[in-house]
Amino acid sequence: RGSEYFHEQLVFVLVQFISKDSNMIVPIVCGVLRYWPTRSATKQVLYMSEIEEILNFMQPDHFRFVQDRLIRRICRCIESGHFQVAEYSMALLNTEFIYAMIFDNADVKKRVLPSILAALEKAVNSWSKTVRQVAEDILKFLKDNNVD
Repeated sequence: RGSEYFHEQLVFVLVQFISKDSNMIVPIVCGVLRYWPTRSATKQVLYMSEIEEILNFMQPDHFRFVQDRLIRRICRCIESGHFQVAEYSMALLNTEFIYAMIFDNADVKKRVLPSILAALEKAVNSWSKTVRQVAEDILKFLKDNNVD
């Protein structure tokens, strides 16, 4: 219950570490993914906001070290029964950086796209109208841009 109260300050400190030494990105992201909360939707959203903040500093060479674990976690969150977790994870997936890292590299695309599509297909059947709509929009975008 306590981490929500000081999470913003922790993210600030992480960002300071990263801005001073960009090589800290990979261990920090791996640590965040390792200790990902599974039962608290509020904490999952906080962790996703932390990942989003870190992505602002990430370079492509850093991304390749965490891409599989990160995409796997985003996919699990898309499949979440909690609407805020699913919505935020789809917004995270829908960022320009993530798209560039996945779809500009044929090997990465081939490896992670099936799990992304599977997660989005599950989200299309969500109880939440917003989650369904966002998932359908992303799938339509991917289909319209021949990303399959």
